[in-house]
Amino acid sequence: MDATELIGSMAGVLFVILAVRQNIWTFPVAIVSSLFYIVVFGRQTLYADAALQIMFIALAVQGWYLWLRGSPDRHGVVVRRTPRWAWVPLALSLAALVAGLYAFLVLFTDSNVPQLDSSITGLSLVSQFMMNRKWIENWVLWIVTDAFSVGVYLYKGLNLTAGFYAFLTVMAGVGLWSWRKESRTVVAAQSV
Repeated sequence: MDATELIGSMAGVLFVILAVRQNIWTFPVAIVSSLFYIVVFGRQTLYADAALQIMFIALAVQGWYLWLRGSPDRHGVVVRRTPRWAWVPLALSLAALVAGLYAFLVLFTDSNVPQLDSSITGLSLVSQFMMNRKWIENWVLWIVTDAFSVGVYLYKGLNLTAGFYAFLTVMAGVGLWSWRKESRTVVAAQSV
């Protein structure tokens, strides 16, 4: 563990807590965490995870905008279930991302865990895309992604990061519970 991993993890803990609470500051804090994790993952030859942090920065900017102004009335998106029409494109995108990243890592890098690295990256991108739209089921994907990541990071000797991802797994469960509760409250209020 070094200072870079420590700062990245601490910022990551904060951004997830903020995301669960639907606080707009989740996005700038996520950017800080991602900047530090670019370095951490690059040092460990987790190149897809390092590149993922760049994508997270771009997605954080997009999420920031959507949460502030992304609805037709320009007041931001609201928590809701993932639309049925979105599941097939999400699954196809995930499959294409994992396959493409795996091929890239095998052909162009010295990654010793290309299948794991590409899977974590693909799942993370799809999960973040869904979170930006406040689709509740993003938390289910985060639970799977984060739990899977714990083992990979332990294998790579990133013990603090593995602990951080174990915490993220729990917080994703809290996020799922919290967002479902809010969604039920909104639906109940609309039916009155």
